[in-house]
Amino acid sequence: MSGSLLLGAASAAAALVGWLSVSGIRALRRRAAIRRRMSRLSGLLAADQTAEGPANAPAPALDEGQARRDHWLVASLNARYPLVGGVRAAIISAAAGVLCFFAMAAALQFFGLAASLAYVASALVGGALAWNVGTVLEDARRSLFSTRFLVILDDMQRMVRYGISGHQALASAAAAAEEPVKASLNSILLAADFGVSVGEAMDREARRTRVTELLMLAAVFSTQASAGGNLSESIDNLSNSLRARLDNRTQMKAATAESRITMIILAMVPFAGVGLQALMQPELLDELLGAGRHLFGIGIGFIVGGLLVSWMMIRSAQR
Repeated sequence: MSGSLLLGAASAAAALVGWLSVSGIRALRRRAAIRRRMSRLSGLLAADQTAEGPANAPAPALDEGQARRDHWLVASLNARYPLVGGVRAAIISAAAGVLCFFAMAAALQFFGLAASLAYVASALVGGALAWNVGTVLEDARRSLFSTRFLVILDDMQRMVRYGISGHQALASAAAAAEEPVKASLNSILLAADFGVSVGEAMDREARRTRVTELLMLAAVFSTQASAGGNLSESIDNLSNSLRARLDNRTQMKAATAESRITMIILAMVPFAGVGLQALMQPELLDELLGAGRHLFGIGIGFIVGGLLVSWMMIRSAQR
């Protein structure tokens, strides 16, 4: 009975944390969008005043005010997760860690582990999960960026080939782009509208987001602006290079697909066996969840540990 109450309390706490996380993400996303626009405008205005105004221009005041508004923790999170968003990644990571803590603490106590040891083990596992969730989200966002950025390059190459300028082609591609590429292109266009060259604005955005594809395109625009050349041909060569790299990544995923399927099947076999046993001989399942729950918990722990090791090996191979 105590185990059921503990599981119910953990489920209620998980639902509450999930609802609070979703509400917090929505509110912080709106605030972050407004702050990004204001920081870009103030930074560009400060740069213009420093370049054109006298030596005592009020640009340092803007920089100091922005530094005071941006808390060091938020700034570090945004630098660590530029594509996902630092605050959003922190909220998701914290929610995942809390959910893991409650669920694992309830499960470990159900399987017979002492409460103190269950809380310590759950805190360690929840903290490790919270630390790595943001990295997993950022890697997935970067993979999505690479895939959708290739479509943008193809569109720009066709428009430039038919006589449209690079800036106009970039603006047209940004209007039809999808996230997360759209946000980066809009930031580049905003800087370009304030007089910054497209190549320099793209280089700044590439260094902020640490996206190599964007840095390569910035080099193409900068080279074309300084030395001239065929922009359409340069974009086409870059597109072919990025497509070859994306094909290699796809081949690596296909090569590890068998390992992933095998891992999933092997993980499902024990639980399928327990389900069949519950249908055919439910009294044995009662015995397993009663006197044998310690052995059942050890078995689940070995399965989860094996899945974790396999996932880490497959992930390292894909990288």
